[in-house]
Amino acid sequence: MSGDDETVETVDEPVAGLDTESNDEGEEVTVTGGESAAPVGVNWQVWVPVVLGLVSSLLSKLTFEAHVAPMLGLTSDWWLANGILLFSGDIFTFSLFVFSIKLYADWGSRVKFLLGGTLTVSLCLLGVVYLSVICWGFIILGWILVTVVWGQYRLSPPRTGIWLGFGGAVAIVLGNLLTFFIL
Repeated sequence: MSGDDETVETVDEPVAGLDTESNDEGEEVTVTGGESAAPVGVNWQVWVPVVLGLVSSLLSKLTFEAHVAPMLGLTSDWWLANGILLFSGDIFTFSLFVFSIKLYADWGSRVKFLLGGTLTVSLCLLGVVYLSVICWGFIILGWILVTVVWGQYRLSPPRTGIWLGFGGAVAIVLGNLLTFFIL
């Protein structure tokens, strides 16, 4: 046999899990694989941090000034101005811990997930506190970039934590703006 000759093996019986069709010559042609198509809709990594971030902002607004700040002695003007935003990040991080119990079975994956999410939320919120709300635009762009690039893959725990951290930071700032004007 020369290197140019290709041997084509025909299959008379359909392979389990594959859809087949017959062409005009009577041979079977494989059309699609047995894998299911990607679900159409919004990934859970997009909507979960939004819900958790908005709830964290609401809980922080309702509890920080009345209960947490006096209990910890955080009565300076800086803490009264920025404490609600930073406490929202703490509540969000705790909710990520609770969520990680459902996501991962082993503690190693949970710790990596929490480190990715906690560091991302902390850096984003500190950027908003010290660099003003203009930093929030960069956080939104970062979240969109991460969603577009990583949205089609099954990610490792640290990357999932980073993705949820970006989404949580966006939702926390939006939630704090909403609670400031509504409550």
